[in-house]
Amino acid sequence: MDGERPSGQISGEGLSSGNGYNIGRAIRQTLTNNDIAAHQVVYTITPWTIHADSSLHCSGAPIVSTIWVEPTISITASNDTLCNMGTTAINPATSNTAVRGIRYTWTVNDPSGQISGEGPSSGNGYNIGRAIRQTLTNNDIAAHQVVYTITPGQYMPTAACIAAVLLLSRSSG
Repeated sequence: MDGERPSGQISGEGLSSGNGYNIGRAIRQTLTNNDIAAHQVVYTITPWTIHADSSLHCSGAPIVSTIWVEPTISITASNDTLCNMGTTAINPATSNTAVRGIRYTWTVNDPSGQISGEGPSSGNGYNIGRAIRQTLTNNDIAAHQVVYTITPGQYMPTAACIAAVLLLSRSSG
């Protein structure tokens, strides 16, 4: 087995040692993408017949397996202040690129219990580039915070969550 990294941005791949692996043994390597874009590692796997002493005898036709290694996603979002009955426009952004695109999900925390209209994402969340839009109502006379915890997700290596903090005043604008 020969591991090739055309971009030079992947670490953790390596060649097999000695006479290689027996059929049925998985190639297990921890691959790390050191860039903000997805990159590929190309494995060329050559089968061999072996002698009784386990030394290599005749080679077969090589097969090529291309593995895409996604970046660890980092996203950002802005905090904001809204008036009562205002609509959020939280637009997570990233400088990362990925083979299958980037999605995110979110949860919402209303510590005061005085805000209505907020809710968590459903299903697979949203694609990066689509804003979280929710109309929030403050049911109290004081301003209160609502915290959206946003997590990059689907198809992505686990990444850190971020928080967008909204302050909802009682005035209607």
